[in-house]
Amino acid sequence: MSKAFMTLMVVAVGVVAISLLAAGCPQTSTNDSTESGGGTVDTSIDWKDVELTDVRNGDKFTVNSLKGKTVVLENMAVWCTTCLSQQRQMEDALGELGDDVVFVSLDIDPNEKTGQLEDHVNRHGFDWAFAIDPNASVGPQLAAEYGINVLNPPSTPIILIDKDGNEKLLPLGRIKSSSDIVSEVESVS
Repeated sequence: MSKAFMTLMVVAVGVVAISLLAAGCPQTSTNDSTESGGGTVDTSIDWKDVELTDVRNGDKFTVNSLKGKTVVLENMAVWCTTCLSQQRQMEDALGELGDDVVFVSLDIDPNEKTGQLEDHVNRHGFDWAFAIDPNASVGPQLAAEYGINVLNPPSTPIILIDKDGNEKLLPLGRIKSSSDIVSEVESVS
């Protein structure tokens, strides 16, 4: 092959690569919203002020409305078997902790629907709040604050929020035992 042909090929490959990269990059915006899964996510509202609906009973709440109580927030998905194991540990911890602690499991899979989550809760008999991330509005903010792995349900992400609203991400990548959860809650109470 000639040197001119090789140079032309390198330039052509470079142009194609740059075009592909540019096509995959999100547009920057001056408003408080970001693109997520084909929709626009409003980030002008803090994730703790996003209205959630408990699929068990239809009660609406925000994380900030729970101030004065310690909140154990689990990011999960129905398909995640590790999440189910984590939820069994949460169930045990809930039995040991008082009424000043609220457990919330937040389904962050944008493909899962309320009915699927409700079936999951009923099938396993869980008795704490379970909600879907509405319009994928909480997940992107959590990822910006804690890193993308907080949106990976098998890494068992749990965020502990104390009575004053201070947050703490518990270690990722392992199931937290009921005694670990109880100890973490007691350390901030």
